[in-house]
This record gives sequence, C-alpha cells and structure tokens, in this order.
Amino acid sequence: MQTIKTILKPRISVNKLGEYIKSSPYRRKVIVENQKYPKGFVVARYNDVKSTIIDFFVNGKGDKDNVKKKIEGLIQKSYASAFRNQDNKLSIEALDIFQKTNTIDLSKYSVHPFEQDQNKLLIQGVEVSIEPQVLVRGTIKGKEFIGAIKIHISKSHPLNADSGKYIATMIHSFLEKTYREEAIRPEFCISLDIFTGNYFTAPRAFKSLRRDIEAACNEIRLLWNDL
Repeated sequence: MQTIKTILKPRISVNKLGEYIKSSPYRRKVIVENQKYPKGFVVARYNDVKSTIIDFFVNGKGDKDNVKKKIEGLIQKSYASAFRNQDNKLSIEALDIFQKTNTIDLSKYSVHPFEQDQNKLLIQGVEVSIEPQVLVRGTIKGKEFIGAIKIHISKSHPLNADSGKYIATMIHSFLEKTYREEAIRPEFCISLDIFTGNYFTAPRAFKSLRRDIEAACNEIRLLWNDL
C-alpha cells in the first residue's frame, strides 16, 4: 500500500498561486490538494528548456542561435523511456515557440542566474516559493535598479494576463524584502510564459493586487486545514 505524503504547513509555488487566484472553485481545491498531498516523487520536466532560456538571457544577449542549436540537438535524441521521449518532444515545442517569440531586450543590462538561498515569501501564513531564475541589474537615468525573471512552462495550464501580473507582483514583493537597500523597477519584475510566448510585468499600481494575493493566501490556509 502506497503511503501518501502530507505537507503539514501551507505552501504553494508562485506560479501555482498566480493560477489559483484566477481559477474556478474546483480547480482551486485541486491545486491546494496537490500541494498538501504531493504524489510521491515527481520527475522534473523541461530541464533542457529552463537551462537554455537562462543561458539565452545570461549569455545570449538577444542572440537565439544557441536556442536553435539546442532544438536541433534535442531532435536527434531518442530515449527508452516514454516519459523522457514525451518530455523531449514538449521541450522542442517549447523552445521552438520561444525562438519565434519577441523576447525582452536585456542586452543593455547585467544579467545573472539567480542564486539566492532564501527564495520564499510568507503571506498570511502560507509559504510562497518564488525562486526566480534570472536576476537583472542595470542603470536607467543614472539610477541603479534590479529586477528578476520567473519562467513558467506548462502546456496544460498556461498563464493569462491576470495570473501573469499577480506572479510579477509577487516577484516585486520578494525583491523588496530580499534586497531592501536596492531600487526595484516593476517593469523588470517579469513572469515569462513559454508556451504562450507572453510575458507580464509588475504594474506600478500594485496595492489592489497585493490585497488579492493576501486574500488568496488566507483562503489557502483555511482550506489547507479542512482537507
């Protein structure tokens, strides 16, 4: 008999929280159930996609030649595992979309892989995992700033404009609390959805969005205890 793992303290990833806020009541319940009762060991998908996109921003400086080369390399691969073959096929599709998408131009700025140990926000008793992949530093009109990019890769649950803005707003909140001495520019707090080819930035007027996020986390905390 398989033992179902139970997570005692409420938690959720920022991408799932962005989806949660704009989902139906049934989908919300499913999201929280999956967070509280994770289904054993989950094999990570899209590792090739994430590493390729991070490399594009950090080293590519707007040149997608390495993305094209990665697609060509993945096309040549074949695995004994059906899961790996499916992941490979979806990775090719995701990178092909990214290759054809008009991406954020960060060529003027300093871009690094995000290497921060503390990647979480506590909101209304819920631990929200932010974990941006890319940190952006730069200067505009003589003033230094930072920003960050969070990558979202899900064909079955893409982001819409509202979900994307909520995620970008939480990235902004996270940077404010983590880098207290530095200026954060909302337009560089970015939620990037690979399968839709869209990206969303944090709005300058964010108070109402943060209230929605707090209300959603409070709801998750209450629902967590009832499941």
